[in-house]
Amino acid sequence: MRLWKGKAVCVIRLLLLLLLLATAAPAAQQPPAISLSLNPQVGYRPLTVAARIVIEPHYLNRGVCIVWDSNIYSGAGCWQVEGQYAPRAHTYTIKNLPTPLDITTVYTVQAELITVRGRIVTPIQSVQVLSRDY
Repeated sequence: MRLWKGKAVCVIRLLLLLLLLATAAPAAQQPPAISLSLNPQVGYRPLTVAARIVIEPHYLNRGVCIVWDSNIYSGAGCWQVEGQYAPRAHTYTIKNLPTPLDITTVYTVQAELITVRGRIVTPIQSVQVLSRDY
């Protein structure tokens, strides 16, 4: 009976150790981070916006995309990155965002990092394009 209790304790300790290792391993291999900043966020039409995308270099990285959308115009741009050898900062220029003559148009902008394991997206940001007729 005493021998059985000793084996049970060893088995429980082994299972706890395996569980600890299994939960710690994914933390070491977290997907890389991505951030997006837009400049300017408000302007008159036709507006040119500089999007600065910062990624953490990681061997799983394969590409970066930026997508902008409104009720009148949308677009996207994508390019490849070289994993852990890619530069951290990327600048993409969104040129001549239009708006009709008498209204303000709000564009949503989002960047995404394409990795071997899937896509990581940034929170949606907005850009306002104002008509000069105000």
